[in-house]
Amino acid sequence: MIRRLLFWTLFPFVLPQAIRVRNNAPRFPGAGGPKDGTTGEGPPLRLLAVGDSIIAGVGAENLSKALVGQAAMQLAGRLKCQVAWTARGSIGADSKKIDKP
Repeated sequence: MIRRLLFWTLFPFVLPQAIRVRNNAPRFPGAGGPKDGTTGEGPPLRLLAVGDSIIAGVGAENLSKALVGQAAMQLAGRLKCQVAWTARGSIGADSKKIDKP
């Protein structure tokens, strides 16, 4: 009850700041390089990653150093297989955007 009251009391003061941050926050590009790759040796395994900025590799130099490439490398090592990975990420994506062909 107290949390709810505090939230609604502070809301008018926090809302303008939230809007300003959203409009002025820097937007970083996704990782460069190819959007697919292969790592490891052994029986083949395929990895498809679909999502938002974390799949697009924001903050990474290239996708092999981002979450998708690193996950594929770990899978290949643990499962002793060859992992062919593909990343289909879009910065700011939500389920509605990903669902479109």
